[in-house]
Amino acid sequence: MTAREDSKLPDSLREDARRHREQAASIREIADGMDNARRAGAFRAQAKRHDKIALDMEAEALRLTAPADSKAQPQIALIECGCCGAWHRASFTGDCRNDSQRFADAEDFCARTGNTLDNVTELDLDTQMQLEAETAELDP
Repeated sequence: MTAREDSKLPDSLREDARRHREQAASIREIADGMDNARRAGAFRAQAKRHDKIALDMEAEALRLTAPADSKAQPQIALIECGCCGAWHRASFTGDCRNDSQRFADAEDFCARTGNTLDNVTELDLDTQMQLEAETAELDP
């Protein structure tokens, strides 16, 4: 990859992340209109995977644009689960009934994993919905 292509990578990642957030929002909208709870759950799981991909892409874009001498800890996103009400890592895609992956809040997460509150971001359901709405407003 040339230096010129490399400089465009963060913008490309952000654009791809935006597309994944759009896809997740569309899938959730379809799931909300379904009568079959099992199928709706499968659609919501797919939307969650798109959200995870978007978060990973955004984190990578931030990493690529961070100063080279930055010693900042990677940010860990915890998201509130719409299914079980617990908090999970944004990267979690498994069964939310798995107690080892369910956290009461950021403090519980830090106590159980050895992380600090400085590198943990919580996204509750309202914030997730607001981010999705803002993303939708940005699109023409």
